[in-house]
Amino acid sequence: MSYEHSGSETVKGFEDDEVFELNRQQSPRWSEDETEKLLEMYNGGRSYSEMALELNRTYGSVQHKLMYLGMPARKLNRLTEKETNEIVKLFSQGKSQQQIAKITGRTYDSVRSLLRKLGKCS
Repeated sequence: MSYEHSGSETVKGFEDDEVFELNRQQSPRWSEDETEKLLEMYNGGRSYSEMALELNRTYGSVQHKLMYLGMPARKLNRLTEKETNEIVKLFSQGKSQQQIAKITGRTYDSVRSLLRKLGKCS
């Protein structure tokens, strides 16, 4: 099997000598400064999404780098019963999902997901 590397990879198959082109866009390597900033944000309680946005990285890239560095995975911040009741109350008062997210400090997706699960919206 032969390999060439220059942004894309050429792999020669064993059986019929066909050549397969694997075009993979590679992320730039993590610099020491980026890694240090990532750890500061992680230890400061920032979410993977916030860290990815600030570092111009993907969510997966941030998640994998932290895992590689031996950092424990973040537990999901589940809604409490009190938060669930507050969201339902705000929705019944005519607030939009975006408004509810802003008021409760939750993401739009978590608000929408809860309301769908409860059959409050489609």
